[in-house]
Amino acid sequence: MGSLDAVRFSKICEMLTSSHDGERAVAAAKATSMLREAGLTWTDLVTRAMTRKGSGVPYVDELERAYRRAAQEAAARPPPPPQPPREPPPARFNRRFGLDAAELLQLIDLQRKLSDWERKFLTSLIERNRLSRRRKQKLELTDRQWDHLIRIALDQSVIKEEDLEDEDQAA
Repeated sequence: MGSLDAVRFSKICEMLTSSHDGERAVAAAKATSMLREAGLTWTDLVTRAMTRKGSGVPYVDELERAYRRAAQEAAARPPPPPQPPREPPPARFNRRFGLDAAELLQLIDLQRKLSDWERKFLTSLIERNRLSRRRKQKLELTDRQWDHLIRIALDQSVIKEEDLEDEDQAA
């Protein structure tokens, strides 16, 4: 009775997953032979590995030690500091300055000269508006989105400065 070379044995067992029948058969015969030389059977190997008691297979023992060491190190580490609370998402509004976001969006001409960023921004709002309508909701924008939309509308002369009444007066 000899000892089982765990590294070599595990490599041979990997060959049991081969897609070639002959390779699997040779690997099974060699693994069985190695177990027999070590005075073990497949039942011995599986039973000992499953109960994690001295199985005679060093690899299983190494895994057990590594697991215990990692668990002890994790227990010794101080807990991570608490994360600061997340800021709430910005408020969204469907109307501003008496203007409806979806209506204003329809007035803007995408064919006119726009920067790539403006074109992408407007395209994303158009898509969101389409989804909102499908869900029977109104298109709602954050203050920053409103600022960008109004600036583009002013640049295209869709609205005038005097159209932008005070927020308190808008209903």
